[in-house]
Amino acid sequence: MLLKNTLKNNRVSYVSLIFPDYKDVNPVIHEMIRKNVVHETNTGALITIPQRGDSNRHIEEIDIVFSWIERSIPKCVDELAVNSQSIYIGSPIVWKKFKIAEYWGMFYPMDGGAVSHTHFPYPLSFAYYVSAPEGSSPLTLDGVDIPVEDGMLIVFGGDIEHEVKKSKSEERSMISGNIVYVPNIPEQSSWE
Repeated sequence: MLLKNTLKNNRVSYVSLIFPDYKDVNPVIHEMIRKNVVHETNTGALITIPQRGDSNRHIEEIDIVFSWIERSIPKCVDELAVNSQSIYIGSPIVWKKFKIAEYWGMFYPMDGGAVSHTHFPYPLSFAYYVSAPEGSSPLTLDGVDIPVEDGMLIVFGGDIEHEVKKSKSEERSMISGNIVYVPNIPEQSSWE
């Protein structure tokens, strides 16, 4: 199911979906995040080393989730483009291709959070929730609290401020990342 939220100017600020097979892959990904955190942020969250979007695709669970995310992005971006006056809306469906550019894992112990920030200059960012136990902090996106749940994907503009308030639960984990538009434009004759 596709969920979305609109801003006061009638533009969509984020789109969310639930990965239907999250119960099969999330436990493995949760453990990978726990084992690969390298340092604690100044807000108490633990973070892995950032990875290129094509890294770790040999791990079946990562490839399954990332393939689904990349297939879902055009549908999400179509919603984000509504009322944006973007020429993207008129693009043929075969041109609408996106790639995960980079990602990292986040693990939130009790009282861990994330300060308000953006992912500019990336055009799109995402949050995929691996483990969101009861009491997990919402994603606060542009001042709006979005309750999160296991398997939820949230896609939003890379320039939108977001934060995570102090967690009131243990074991909250997620993959955060950035997306680039790589239009699949067919080669055509050169200009003369």
